[in-house]
Amino acid sequence: MSHCYASVSVPVFCRVAGVAWLLNATSLLAGNFYTNYTSATVPWPNGIVPYEFTNTLTAAQQQTYFDGLREWELAANVKFVPHTNQTHWILFDYNTNYLDHVFPGTNPQVVTIASLSRAQVCHEMVIRSVSTMKISGGRGRYITVLTNNIADEPDNIVYFIVDPTTFPYGNYDYESVMHLGWDFDSTNPGVAPTQQPKPPNFSRYQFRMGNLCLSPGDRAALAHLYGPPAVPLTNLVTTAADFGPGSLRAAMYYATDHPGAVIKFNIPASDPGYSNSVFTIHLTGYLPPLVTDGMVIDGSTQPGFSGNPLIFVDGSQMIPEAYDPGTVTGLLIFAANCQVKNLSFQNFNWNGLTLRYPYATNNLISGCWLGLDFTARTPRPTRCREFSSMTTQAATSSRHQCTGSQCYFRKHPIWRPDFRHEHRR
Repeated sequence: MSHCYASVSVPVFCRVAGVAWLLNATSLLAGNFYTNYTSATVPWPNGIVPYEFTNTLTAAQQQTYFDGLREWELAANVKFVPHTNQTHWILFDYNTNYLDHVFPGTNPQVVTIASLSRAQVCHEMVIRSVSTMKISGGRGRYITVLTNNIADEPDNIVYFIVDPTTFPYGNYDYESVMHLGWDFDSTNPGVAPTQQPKPPNFSRYQFRMGNLCLSPGDRAALAHLYGPPAVPLTNLVTTAADFGPGSLRAAMYYATDHPGAVIKFNIPASDPGYSNSVFTIHLTGYLPPLVTDGMVIDGSTQPGFSGNPLIFVDGSQMIPEAYDPGTVTGLLIFAANCQVKNLSFQNFNWNGLTLRYPYATNNLISGCWLGLDFTARTPRPTRCREFSSMTTQAATSSRHQCTGSQCYFRKHPIWRPDFRHEHRR
């Protein structure tokens, strides 16, 4: 097999395949900018981005799209505002019959995507739109491109070549939402890799290139151009909304950047997500995977907790356009020694909790409900699984397996699982 050595870059014209459904772990801060852009010459002064949606999107599609855009508001001092009479603005389009494309100009600038996954929305929004970020240029030091596995290699090799008009900010970032997936444009997707991390990063990032959300490097790079978020992130969850300051995902980003911080809850009963004495967080996109060792999410910190979960993470409002069929999971854990305590996960078509890849070891899942509603009696389809590799289809540890509305612990079904994940290779 012949190899072409190059680092990875995502061009302005990019395909949806291999980008929307990416997984990864731990952070190497990075970003790449076009040479004519600095904090003084950003495309959207003061971080204000006027926008409209084309009239072809349904209300649910618009909400999913908008929530994805607002992910960047958790990274930097940018804000998406409805277009009124501004001269420069962005028109967001969703078209499954067209390749993802960011058109030139700003009157309007048209951004069209073929997937509403959180990763794809974040990916396309940042290319020559909010900023000029691209995957950082490693110049062959970090990635091996396997050209024999690239479909239509003469035409598609361009996607694997670093844009020479950009310059890096920070270190190489395998987990960037701008990074291509391991089987991008593969002749045999899911089997034949088109790129592989070089040692010593191969084992950790082999299948984790790209991201479901924003990496620490993505957020640091945008903040470098626009400044930090207007409202600083904290470890405290104060709203059941799936976007904005005080949200669970905001607290997860904070904890990712601040090892040792415990994610706590203090959502008021006046919150729209409060009903039947519990708080339901309806996701519209994937949550950030747990990629920092020792992360802790503790639902028992919600005032009023007395033993049963009060915080319910629900996947029923994730529309099919936002995920690959059969892959919706409430929480992905890629790191070690993490703790997820006293939360409920329901209505996910794959898993409520997924512990994945070899570095996910010795994690504690305690007092959580998987696949139950607030009554603890009515099943809400979801399960817990442990995967040791891309091909494993069942839990590799005999100590636990969670399926449907029951959680099995040492062969005894229980409603509230309390088990320690001990994965051994």
